[in-house]
Order: sequence, then structure tokens, then C-alpha cells
Amino acid sequence: MPKIVNTYSSDYPLIEGKPFTDYNADEEFLFQMEKHFPRLFKFEVLSKKGKGSRTDALLKGRFASDEFSKNTFFVYTFILYEGGAGRSHDDELRTQLTPGTSWSTDLARYKAATNFRDANGELKNLECYCIGIYKQDKNCKNVLFAGMPAEVLCKSETEKISPTSVFQTYGENAREAYIKGIYLHEKKFTASNSFNLLLFKPEYFLWYMRNRDELHIGDIEKAMNVVKNAPHIVTPQFLLTKEVPLQQIFYGAPGTGKSHEISKQTEGKAVVRTTFHPDSDYSTFVGAYKPSIGKGRVYGAQGPLTENGKPIEEPIITYQFVKQAFLKAYLGAWKKYSDGCSIVSTSTIREFNTDNGRYVINSVGDYELILSREFQFPKSLVLKEWPNLWNNGIFGLPTGPQTGKSVQHAIANWIVNKIADCSENSFEHGWEILVSAVNEKRRVVVQKTQTYIIKGVTDDNETLTINVEARGKKRATLQRKFYESDETKVSKLESTLIGILKGYSKDFDEAWEKLKQIIEEGGTPVINDDANEQIDPQFLVIEEINRGNCAQIFGDIFQLLDRADNGFSVYPIEADSDLRDAIKTAFNEEGEFMLSKDIDIDGVIEYTSNYGKTLSEDVQEGRVLLFPPNFYIWATMNTSDQSLFPIDSAFKRRWDWVYTPIAQGKDKNGDLMNWQIEGLGDNSWWAFIQGINEVVDITTHSEDKKLGFFFCKAQDGVVKKETFVNKVVFYLWNDVFKVYGFKSEIFDKKDKDGKTEKITFKSFYNDDGSVNVDTMSVFVKNVMAKAPKTKADNENKDVNEEQNSNNETQA
Repeated sequence: MPKIVNTYSSDYPLIEGKPFTDYNADEEFLFQMEKHFPRLFKFEVLSKKGKGSRTDALLKGRFASDEFSKNTFFVYTFILYEGGAGRSHDDELRTQLTPGTSWSTDLARYKAATNFRDANGELKNLECYCIGIYKQDKNCKNVLFAGMPAEVLCKSETEKISPTSVFQTYGENAREAYIKGIYLHEKKFTASNSFNLLLFKPEYFLWYMRNRDELHIGDIEKAMNVVKNAPHIVTPQFLLTKEVPLQQIFYGAPGTGKSHEISKQTEGKAVVRTTFHPDSDYSTFVGAYKPSIGKGRVYGAQGPLTENGKPIEEPIITYQFVKQAFLKAYLGAWKKYSDGCSIVSTSTIREFNTDNGRYVINSVGDYELILSREFQFPKSLVLKEWPNLWNNGIFGLPTGPQTGKSVQHAIANWIVNKIADCSENSFEHGWEILVSAVNEKRRVVVQKTQTYIIKGVTDDNETLTINVEARGKKRATLQRKFYESDETKVSKLESTLIGILKGYSKDFDEAWEKLKQIIEEGGTPVINDDANEQIDPQFLVIEEINRGNCAQIFGDIFQLLDRADNGFSVYPIEADSDLRDAIKTAFNEEGEFMLSKDIDIDGVIEYTSNYGKTLSEDVQEGRVLLFPPNFYIWATMNTSDQSLFPIDSAFKRRWDWVYTPIAQGKDKNGDLMNWQIEGLGDNSWWAFIQGINEVVDITTHSEDKKLGFFFCKAQDGVVKKETFVNKVVFYLWNDVFKVYGFKSEIFDKKDKDGKTEKITFKSFYNDDGSVNVDTMSVFVKNVMAKAPKTKADNENKDVNEEQNSNNETQA
């Protein structure tokens, strides 16, 4: 049975299965580029090979901005699938390159790889890359790229044999790439000489572009040096700029594409979406306790009852705090702010020991210092805590911070999840499973409030070697404590770092720059961790914001909409006890929102705590709410809606307002969409929209009742007649002209005797309920006649009038 990498497990084990191949390689490649490098590139598809939803492709790309480069380049994208019959490895991944004549456009037309190979050093507009893509299943977003030398494509571009080349890699290599970010191995290709193959995560693509030739061509040892010095890059999904408003409302007539515009701008970003309505309130927007069905122990006179040694349980009603859209987005924003974005070296430069283990300074930047920690942890401490986690045969981790117990709880939780029917007596068996996994994989991940990576175990199996994920220490925090006399406010780690800095200078800035220089000289890249430029955004999108009572829905959250220049809320608000507990639990216990490192925002605004704590502590403990600078709230508003709850001026002034005009729709490539109304010719939909809006404007003297291009949906570019009558005509009759009257000549038609009569809504239907095409056609043509004339129409009119005048003269 073939084996593949399980991308949903943190240690990426090989499992039985076949790679997912039912997709278009170009679409997946473009998705990954936009995900990791939003709006950085522009691509067009030149040729494809395959059918339906399983195709390889040749792309032509360029940077979206000339600031990077004005040159174009080529990218071949291929699907990686399982190996062929008789393969020696059950984890083989391969692709077979077919001749260019089998592609939708013959590759000989472009010869992208051949021209690149023969360029003789002049590569302007000739750069060529070849990328294979591994995808575990249909829903997998964590794909892997296989970089191949473009030379392997030359035979496909020039020869008709099939296959022209085959290349393979293996699941074990892919697993290494998932763990390390990149993995290089030597591989002989059937179409060429020996080249190196690089497996890498998509976020390394820019680094790969820069180092491709050194990686693929020549001595494997030299190529390995390039890999060894590669940074561990965590790229921002979105570069926040002051040009992007934190809070804005897109408003306009119905169907102008307001939601579409937001979706386009937030594509590939984290978005929580909600819709306001008249019954919306604070609890449906933020969250509240709700009843749910759980399980509880059954007790008798002698205590808890059991059956066959297992506790008897029954359904019970419990209450739990259910998060709604706002709280999910709020927690997500702080999670992303805490994670931050940085460039961290894999090499270790500066080490020191504390009571908590061996620390390594990975890198020093302008705003933050990044460390990792390694320590030894004995089995005895886990064994001591193990009985405390069992109550009447039920395992459970305590909620809230447990000082000094996080590692024990993480390991215990891992053991319980590995053993079916685990009991309090299963510890020794579970420890054996853990030790075996560590010895086999050399990397076992356990999690509770923090992620721990177990990298080794002593020969007596009694002590683990554990690494803690890299964490950051903000420069501003260390600078404040550098000069602080109260040592009780300084942690042991901070005290050690401050001691190192004071060893360089009594001036903090001078000491920081000296430490930074030392780290840089060791080959560590600089962090670029500007909190307003390198943090992933979190969007909360509110549809139809004016259909709900905003004052009632937002409550005191309204106060947080006031933002300082740095993007933080100016005025924090107090959280009630339910909300406080929900936030605290989410940050400390729940995987989705659990913070990777402590929030550190002291000094971003003026703040005095009511609890004798810092702003960072109050926000992290949920005592106060504060918007971080990566929290975006965008909304839509139909100006035609007769809102039950008008938005007051105080609320309005806290938003940027973006008018969405009525315009002909465009597709993803920016080309105009020539929709037609069924049976009425090309572009009849836009002509109708222009005509009806002209009549609406004359009749109502208002923009509110006009129709946008996306007022209804088309199927393959056609607005079906049923959709047109049931949606468009119904709206016009009942929401527009019912109030203003049907005096316009667009409602006129001729009866059987040639007399003019008014079109009624009923006349759009036949007796059997089907659409009366004749009535619809008359109405649409009447409206289209009202559409403003284009310059071309006027020129044609002038030509016709001139020809008629000449004909009359000749006559």
C-alpha cells in the first residue's frame, strides 16, 4: 500500500494512502503564492496538460510592482502522485513529463526551459522554474513544493517521445522537509545529468528563486551549505499599511459588489463573518452561556455506579460560554499578534544556562529578541503528578494556569490520547510508548498551555530532553526593566538577559546594538518585527450593518473603536466576569486561540490598571479588552434598506466610509463581464442596468433604489429568465415603482389591436406559472432604450443620419 505524509499531525508521520491529484496545479500554486506573498506577483497561464480538474501548467509571471523587477519569468507546475508499478519504495512520489505537443499549446512555442538553459548568462525575461506540488487530500492547505532544475523540461519542449522524463522523490524526504522547512537530496533524472532536488514549504519560494542555481547544479556539498544557512522564514500573510483602514463600511446600492470587494481584498486572510438583523444583540455578537447536552456520573447510595468496571454515565444539561463572531475574531487577532512574524536563524549563537535550562539567543532585531530553551525533565515529576489528574477513574486536566505543572500535564495528556481505555494504572505502559516514539522519531510534540518538543531520552529512560518553541522578548520591556530598581518585577530570564546587556554597556541602546552586532557576526539574520507591519491580520466582516441596532449590539465595545495612531484602542474597557473567564481560558487552554508567548504591549497607550497589574497582564487575563493593531472590522451597508435602527453620528465617525459605485462587473483578470439576459443577446444585462437606473433616477431622484451589476447572479454569464422576473421585476414593482407609480413609458406595450396598455406584474407570467417571454422581452427592450448612449453609439447615429441625408439628396 502506498504511503504519504500526514500533514495534519505535528510530527508528520508516514501513513497509508495516495497523494491527492484531482486538482489543477496552477490554481494550487497561485493560491499558495497569494497566501504567503499577497499581491506580490501576477501570473498568466500559457499552456496546460491534462483534463478537467487534474492539470499541470506553464505560467508566465512577473512582480506586481516594478520596484522589485520589470522582468518576466516562467514557472512549470506539476502534480506529484504515487509511484508506478514495481516501485522499490512504497512512499515514492513522482511526475512524468510528457512531450510539449500533448499540452493545450505546444511547449515548443515558448521553449521556456530551453531558452533558459541556452541563455549564456543573459537571463532577462528568461528565468524558468519547475515546481512539483504534494497535496495530501482535497482540503489540505499545507502543501509541499518540489523544486526541480528547469533543464529537465527541455526534452518535453523539443521531443515527441513519451514520457520525456521521470523524476522521483520519497515520502520520507517530504517528511523531513515538512519538519525542517527545506530538504535537499541528490537525484538522477532520466532526461538529463545528475541534479539536486529541493523539497520546501511554499513560504521559501522567494529564497528558492534567489538560490535556485546553487541548489540544483553542481556539488551536493556546496548545495548543502546553501541549505544550512537558509533562514527559517515565517512570512507575513499581509503587510499592514496605514492606507488600509482598520474600520470601514462599504456602502452603495444593492448589487454593487460590496461583499465581493471585501472578499477580494481579504482573500487568503483570516476572516470571521456575521450578518446583522433586527434581532441581533450583544449576546449574539459577543457570546453568552448556553445550555448543552453533556455526560455526568450516575451516583447511588454508596457513591458512583459502575458497570463491568466502567463508570455509568447519563446525559445531563450543562451550561458553557459559546463564543460568537466578535469574540472569535478578537481572540484570533491577539493570537496572531502574539505569534508575530519574524525571521529566525536555525543556528545557535549565544547560549547561557539558568535554573530553567539552557537558553539560546537565536536572533536580535530592532524590536525583539528571539530565544529558545532546552532543559532536562525527569520521569519522576510526571509520575508524581499523574494520580492528581484522575478522579473516580476519569482523567481531566485542571483549567487555568498551573504553575510548574505545564510539562507534566502535556506529557500526561499525550499518554492518555495514545492508549485506548487508558486508566490510572496505565502510566508505565504510556511512558514506554513515549520513550519508543522519541527514540524512533527524535521529535515528539506534546502540548498543553505551551508546545514542547521532546528530542531525546537518557539511556535509562528516566529523563527527557525537551525544547520549548522559540519565544520573543520585546526590546521595550527589557529597556524598561534595564533601569528598574525593583527586582521583584523582573523574571529570572529577564534578569539574565539584562545582565548580559549590562555587561556591554550601562546605556541600554548601546548595549542592545552591541548584542545585535555579535549575533549578526555569527550569521544570524536580523528580525524585522515591526508590530504594525509584520503581523498577520484578523478581519471581522459585518454584513448589512444597518439592519441591526448597532448601539445595542456593540454595547461598550463601541468605546474600543477609537484607535490611536499605532492601531491600538485608545480606551480599554472592563470585561464582565463571564467574558473575562472565556478570554482567559481561550488564551491559556484552548489550542485554537492559545497564545504561543505572552502578550507584551506595555506602553502602547496610557494605562493605569485597577488591579495593580500591567496592561499586558490585564489583556491576557481577560480583565480588560483592547483592540490590537491587526484587528480589522469591515462592514457592508445597502443604502436602499429601510433600516429599523439609524446609525448615530458618534458611531459613524469612528469608521471610514467607502462608496461602491454602480459599474459593469469585472472578472478576476479585470476583464468586463458581458452578461446577457436569457434570450436577449450579449451584454443585455449591463444595458438593462444602465437603462433602469436612468428611469429610477428620473422617477425617484435617489441613488438608493438603483440596481448594481451583481443584483442577481448569472449562470455561465446568463441571467435566467426566472431569476430576472422573480428577483429583478419583483423588486422594481414592489420596492420602487409601487411608491412612485408606473407612468414611465418602459411599462407600455401594444395590445392585439395596436393600442397602448400598461405592463402589469401579472403579465410576466403565463397561466401555468412559467415566465411570459414576450412580456419580458418588451419590458427589457423598453428599458434598454433608456440606457445612456455611448460615444460609439452617437458616432453610428451621425453616420446613419449623414447617409440618409445623402440618399434624400440623390433622390
